[in-house]
Amino acid sequence: MPDSASAASSARGRLLRWATSWQAILVAVLAVVLAVHIPTFDYWFYNDDYVPFAEIAEADTTWEYIWRLLLVQDVTPNWRVVPGIIYLLGYKAFGMEPLPYHFVSVGFHLGTCALIFHFLRRTTGYAWPGVLGAVIFGLNPTHVFTVAQITSLNNVLGAFFAIATLVLVYESVRAGRRRPLFYGLAILSFILAIASNESMAGLAPVYALTFLLFDDSDDLVRPKARPRERVLRAS
Repeated sequence: MPDSASAASSARGRLLRWATSWQAILVAVLAVVLAVHIPTFDYWFYNDDYVPFAEIAEADTTWEYIWRLLLVQDVTPNWRVVPGIIYLLGYKAFGMEPLPYHFVSVGFHLGTCALIFHFLRRTTGYAWPGVLGAVIFGLNPTHVFTVAQITSLNNVLGAFFAIATLVLVYESVRAGRRRPLFYGLAILSFILAIASNESMAGLAPVYALTFLLFDDSDDLVRPKARPRERVLRAS
């Protein structure tokens, strides 16, 4: 009996520790954001949603459609290759069934919230700024229409890859010997951001400033270390 009581007490302790951990907080935030967007899953295509699918259907071959995307010769006069490829794959797999596209859009939106949480928690050392940032972004009323409309996927993808690039730039200056790997991933993520929404190219100065602000190799621009960080470095 004492052993079983001790095991039960230990299990409760582990559960309590997890329930108050940043991982549990992140799961709770994402669950709330998901709950807000679930009612939009039954939305049908409307407005400009039919344009890319009509172009896919009218193209003689799949490669013709992809070539138009790459050369900005499609009906939409923007270089948005990534959402165009997703529309193509979705059309080939599901036809004109909107639900899979809603899954993709909400999934990337939740991914952006998680990345914002991660970035703010890593840069401040506390979970609450991450919660605040993720909630403000995830539940912002301006995103309701964007996430719900299928052909607004370019904005959802652009945000995801833009924040992913920010995270990778920050992690690169903390990566030590793995820094080149994070550099490469950051460059790839930035290319995907631009290929999702070309306006994301304007964020290049933000990434440069992030690198300069947090680069450990330059004491003049590195934020002052918190006491715990100084102890770790001293040891």
